[in-house]
Amino acid sequence: MSKDKSADVKSAKVVTLPGPMRMVWGALAAYWLRDIIHPAFTIIALMILLMIPVLIADRLFPETRRDI
Repeated sequence: MSKDKSADVKSAKVVTLPGPMRMVWGALAAYWLRDIIHPAFTIIALMILLMIPVLIADRLFPETRRDI
């Protein structure tokens, strides 16, 4: 097992997060669907809206990539 570590490390894909406005539209859609499908969609809309500050903070304070 004397292979170098660079052969074992797979290239990581960069994930693009949705913008805050897309999250607002998704929350509004879930809130609208609560009348049609099930009242539990209100909780889903709330969880989506609570995710927006996390996405905004991620854009304001980006983490630098560290290669192991």
